[in-house]
Amino acid sequence: MKKIIIILTCLICFCSCADEKYFYFKNRKEISEKDFDIYVNTESHIKTDTVLSYLVKPYGWANWESTKDKNVIYDVVIGNVVCSIILSETIIAPIYFTGWSLLNEA
Repeated sequence: MKKIIIILTCLICFCSCADEKYFYFKNRKEISEKDFDIYVNTESHIKTDTVLSYLVKPYGWANWESTKDKNVIYDVVIGNVVCSIILSETIIAPIYFTGWSLLNEA
């Protein structure tokens, strides 16, 4: 029984792959994280350029009204769906995986 619990815990840790993502912009154009770091660490851009970061979080059926961003395209996180099906008897795991981290930014 202990082995099954350890295996299921490992599956949960490895399958929950929905992460928040940062988007970086300079003058309303998307740039890479490296370019963003360069602009932020130099002071010459501050007066002429608008540089900002934008955080997008994953969402599910429990928090879609507060977390979903209408400007971002989302994809289903297959790992969380599979883990929800495998752990469906636990009741808590499927609620967590589909409730708060079912969809992730594409």
